[in-house]
Amino acid sequence: MLTDLQTYKAWAGITTTANDPWLTALVAFADQLAKDFCKQKIETASFTEFRDGPGTPDLALYQRPVRAYALTGN
Repeated sequence: MLTDLQTYKAWAGITTTANDPWLTALVAFADQLAKDFCKQKIETASFTEFRDGPGTPDLALYQRPVRAYALTGN
């Protein structure tokens, strides 16, 4: 998740716990909405993509930014 309930409550200045179930659902919904809009996973993670290119130096990847890569094959 991009944030958690405690972080959101601290940012919003909310000190009560009365609305925690509703806020938890709201945080989860906003998290999924942002990821769906960007059409990619936003959190830092390792991904493996197998791509077949036309032999040019350019290769489009689904997840960005790329911090490291490994080439295999010919």
